[in-house]
Amino acid sequence: MQKRDYLDQLKNTALGIKDSVIVTILCNVAEETTDYENYTGDSITSEFLTAEQLNAMVSALRSVGFETNIYIDEDQFMRDVLGNQFYRVPGKHNIVLNSAQKGTSVGRKSLVPAFCDLQHICHSNSNAYIVSLCRDKFFSGKLVESLGFPCPDSWCYRYNSGWLRGLHPESGRKVIAKLNYETSSIGLGVENIFDFNLDVETFIHSLSQTYQQDIVVQAFIPGYEVEVPVVIGKQRFAIAPMGLYYRDLEPLGTGILDYEGRKAHTYHFADFHQVSAAIAEQLEQCAVETAASLGIQGLGRIDFRVTETDSIPYITDIATNPGIHRNTSIYQGFEDLGYTYQDMMTILVGLTISRYGLT
Repeated sequence: MQKRDYLDQLKNTALGIKDSVIVTILCNVAEETTDYENYTGDSITSEFLTAEQLNAMVSALRSVGFETNIYIDEDQFMRDVLGNQFYRVPGKHNIVLNSAQKGTSVGRKSLVPAFCDLQHICHSNSNAYIVSLCRDKFFSGKLVESLGFPCPDSWCYRYNSGWLRGLHPESGRKVIAKLNYETSSIGLGVENIFDFNLDVETFIHSLSQTYQQDIVVQAFIPGYEVEVPVVIGKQRFAIAPMGLYYRDLEPLGTGILDYEGRKAHTYHFADFHQVSAAIAEQLEQCAVETAASLGIQGLGRIDFRVTETDSIPYITDIATNPGIHRNTSIYQGFEDLGYTYQDMMTILVGLTISRYGLT
């Protein structure tokens, strides 16, 4: 079955039972969600939706006939479920589309899927174990590397004890230091790329103390940055490998998408087939096999750096719950396939319906 056929099938499945489905969007919204811990460095609100993005999601679902329910705080959602205040209608299925993750604690993205599984509520996430595993950049990277997938050399600096097993890069190795448990480029700037020597441990230690978490130090791969959204359901495939660019289709080279660049949104996505169809196909296959091997369910994303000279791909990050608003590689990929935003949101509901066998 071709990917368009399967996506159309998911869309039609969702539309076919829309009158018996209530979709709860559970998320955090910048300047509206309150009572959360934050870093003294970059803010976790970079991972929150804007009010406009939330409104677009709700409008997309309602425009095709779905009844919707909205929570901008996971605490309130759980209180309502436990207090029997969660909106339910006899004969209707409740589906939670979740992106909530307020606070700074390690493993926070696992809270809602674990709670929903405990309460037998259908949700869009992978299970809590997989979500936490993939949130750990160092250990998930070492795991997929052990399975034969291409990953850059990496080391772990623990904020309370130093280098894991005393291992660190050799002097002169160009590396990039990242927060081990964060996304959305939090804690990431151009100063995070450097030629390693023991003097830079001061910077790595300071980074770990500022954000109170481990730092993964990876061999830096100059070249292209490519995000590959994947669908893992009854069928498994990549939507399209989406290259991230600042200018035309030029590789980032030694550049990165740092916190300031993400906030300013000065980049754009384009199908990597325009650069190399052969490498794009390789990236799709690798991304799907990686996601399936890890046990990711529903929608996921595997990120790569691809060397400019010899086109060697390296997995640099794994997302079990990637962003689905309009300014994402996910939507760009769906749009390139001819789908509207309403179509994409409907397909995501259909993917959850299919996963739980609600038809």
